[in-house]
Amino acid sequence: MTGKREVIVVADADALATTAAERLLARLPPPAMPPPLPSPASGGGVKRAAVALTGGSSPEGLYRLLAQEPYRSRLPWERVHWFIGDDRFVPPDDPLSNMGMARRLFLDRVKAPPANIHPMATTAESPEAAAQLYESELKHFYGAERLDRARPLFDLVLMGLGSDGHTASLFPGAPALDELADLAADRRERGKLLFVALLRRAAKKLRDPEGVRVEGHRRSDAVVL
Repeated sequence: MTGKREVIVVADADALATTAAERLLARLPPPAMPPPLPSPASGGGVKRAAVALTGGSSPEGLYRLLAQEPYRSRLPWERVHWFIGDDRFVPPDDPLSNMGMARRLFLDRVKAPPANIHPMATTAESPEAAAQLYESELKHFYGAERLDRARPLFDLVLMGLGSDGHTASLFPGAPALDELADLAADRRERGKLLFVALLRRAAKKLRDPEGVRVEGHRRSDAVVL
């Protein structure tokens, strides 16, 4: 992670989806590889990659592409684990579920291994409980209680941007933007919809930040470089 900012401007939504798909593939191991070697990042087991997905309308074109050729055959499905950056506190089959959308558009269509899909527990008794469960799952996957700067949690984090500047259910000025104690927390935004979001400490621990996907003039106005 170099910290260097890069702005890529494309012509339209289709070009955005294609560019995002190519960049995602460039950061993952190819499907055909020699027998995997032990990896510290996977606790000494099979080398694997972790991707944090995003919700909203921005990634829909990307997700559809990933379920189609040639991308479908180029992804190492057995080696990639899919997390979600934020989700609404609704059942997984609810149309408002972010992970539900990702599953409908590509994960279920390509038959990604069920053990490699890590949704938030949005059927837990409360958003607070869902956040605690997800934090425990992230720590278990990572193999340690504390994050090591030299060993990122995610290989890639996809993020969208709302016209009001929010990303991952975190809105400008929200106290959670400065939260360093937890990896996930419940958020109450946008009326009565409840969200569970990965917090900054988790999102920062990635091998290669993909940054923010912005589509349309209203959203681009929210970007400050």
